Amino acid sequence: MRELPDGTLLVTESLARLLYAVSPQGVRKQIGRTGDGPGEYRSPGRLIVLDSLASILVDNNNRRWSYLQRASFVPVPNGLREANLRVHGVLGGVSLGGRALDVRGHGPLARLPFPNPNRAHPVSRDSVAFVLYEGRERADTIALGLTHRFGAAVKRLNIKGVPDQYNAMHPLATFDQAVLFSDGTVALARVKPYRVDWRRANGAWIVGKAVGDATPAVTANMRRELSRAVSTYGDEIPVFDASDFPIWPDRVPPFTSHSVHAGPDGRVYVVRTWIGGTIPRQVDVFDRQRGRVGSLSIPPGARLVGIGQRALFVALPLETGEEELLRVSIPSFGR
Repeated sequence: MRELPDGTLLVTESLARLLYAVSPQGVRKQIGRTGDGPGEYRSPGRLIVLDSLASILVDNNNRRWSYLQRASFVPVPNGLREANLRVHGVLGGVSLGGRALDVRGHGPLARLPFPNPNRAHPVSRDSVAFVLYEGRERADTIALGLTHRFGAAVKRLNIKGVPDQYNAMHPLATFDQAVLFSDGTVALARVKPYRVDWRRANGAWIVGKAVGDATPAVTANMRRELSRAVSTYGDEIPVFDASDFPIWPDRVPPFTSHSVHAGPDGRVYVVRTWIGGTIPRQVDVFDRQRGRVGSLSIPPGARLVGIGQRALFVALPLETGEEELLRVSIPSFGR
């Protein structure tokens, strides 16, 4: 979801195939409809902020972008359309100048085929490439990241006499992640050492200061609980246990997959690894000059679904199976 300057919320629901606007008074209105034509979508996903009024809707099923001004679909500008033709991996953001960040490689949860980047790099199975496109012809691999896999698990089970196979990545698997801001700045979050590096629109890099706080040690109880939470079958019987994942890190990684977010304020928000229980989740905030400027707490089990100018929007699971949308105020952190 994203928040517009007048307080209107744009919200996507992929499973329900809905995009709608919610007014500050709580009135909900559907935008567009299911289909493949202008103003239509198959699986509305991320909403990427371009400026205060413009957004990109990423349609997950047909890998198409749609362009919105306020809460209405309008034709996609030529620069964005040309960048769209080149993105084959995971979209890491779009800039106002038509650049697009393409995240390619072997992330732990998305084993994408790795095409040859424009420049020769010693790419291995556990590499992630960040490719910046500037239209149909020009592209550059601006950085390489690493994955931290710790192995996967495969288990074959008979459920009520029916054989089935379960596949799972390690519950603590992660990888370096990057986002592109609308002004052309790229932020790259590194797992080890934990820090955020910045690439300015002119190509100059700023190496961020490493975050020194220690992450929790991985205990036997933690291994057991994280493994049980990976997948269940039947009446919530766990599929995996700790022995199904033979390699474990000594300490919890600072963040896991899909945890790095670009804020409309130009800062990066990193959702720290949550290991269950009743301890609140931590969200670290990084700016371009000072590194990490502070942290926020969100409820245990909540997920970050949007960042406004003054608040985080988080979805908290309820016992009914629904989710409650909450606002968490963002401090100024010295601004």
